[in-house]
Amino acid sequence: MLPIYGKIAMLLMFLIIIPGAGVAIYFGSVKKNESKMVASIVMTIVPCIPLAIMLITAANQKSGNEIETQIKSLGGTLVSVQKVKSNETPFIPVPKTFGEHYKIQYKLSGQIRVAWFRSEKALIQSPEPVFEEKWILQ
Repeated sequence: MLPIYGKIAMLLMFLIIIPGAGVAIYFGSVKKNESKMVASIVMTIVPCIPLAIMLITAANQKSGNEIETQIKSLGGTLVSVQKVKSNETPFIPVPKTFGEHYKIQYKLSGQIRVAWFRSEKALIQSPEPVFEEKWILQ
């Protein structure tokens, strides 16, 4: 799940971009004032830069949070998380890139075990992905 600050950043970006685009179109098409149109585009893009950085950070944190939560729910402790290529995992191959793949080592009952995780790339997915398999625990 996307962290709350990622959801807030996404909402703020929409609240800035939609009126900003409307103002730019108004000045460009209706008023034929190119300098005001460019200024409104710049004033729309500039505040979106830090919001985009926050959104990217939240997306990267999403997978880490899900991995940590799953291992803790098993009663294990995280040893290492390694991003791997999809062909290096036991997941069934899919025709297109689905997301990122991770090899996770965790400690449970004094033994080091391996888990595999496939995360989604999209922040918002509708409809839900058809690939049910997200975790392989060994």
